[in-house]
Amino acid sequence: MRFTKFVAVLAVGVPFGALAATGAGSAQASPDRPAQLVLLGSSGAGSRLQKIESAASREAKATFKLTYTSKGSDGTSSVTLEQKPPEQLFKSADGEVIFNGKKTYYCSTSGTTTCLVYSVAGASPLGSMMEVYAAGTYVDVMRSWQGLIAEHILGYRVSFSRARFAGQPSECVTWAYQGDNVKYCVTDSGVLAYVGSWGKSAGGTTTFALTSYSPRVNSSDFSVPRGATISTLP
Repeated sequence: MRFTKFVAVLAVGVPFGALAATGAGSAQASPDRPAQLVLLGSSGAGSRLQKIESAASREAKATFKLTYTSKGSDGTSSVTLEQKPPEQLFKSADGEVIFNGKKTYYCSTSGTTTCLVYSVAGASPLGSMMEVYAAGTYVDVMRSWQGLIAEHILGYRVSFSRARFAGQPSECVTWAYQGDNVKYCVTDSGVLAYVGSWGKSAGGTTTFALTSYSPRVNSSDFSVPRGATISTLP
């Protein structure tokens, strides 16, 4: 049971409620609030979105070490993601999940380090977990926003802006609808930089931001912690 809870905890971090914002376009809107596409710069929305999508497409093959900090009503927490294809690592305060290119290890670092090894060689459940934090996941949401604007849904507004996270220049897209807002940012190198939501329905402000970035990782990071007790999952 402890490991079941641990794996569930690892998946927490990104404000997932922000993804649901794409459905808000079906709500009622007043005629005096027409759909708007606000462009901050000379480029059109399509070209700026294409730039983000192009950057995000390189993420799967990139090498990086990323730390994100989440802030919201539940407090502050951090997670670290590392990748050196095909190796991947996901780490939180409760432990880490490691894929060394052959097998996946779930390691709890509460007290004595204990690791459960996923028994199927070459298969990595970590891949789907990493997708939650992948820039491409949010590009798909941004694409749906563009479709809503094309359908002339009233009261819907999207704007573009530039920002820096962990020193990385990033392109941001902000969605707004009847007092609710969602903002996604992707670095120019193609990794997720920021997810934020605020407004009437958000219950406060929730942010998930890139706070550390490096294009280099240590190969030893993908090794099982020294002295760990290892058991095999059935």
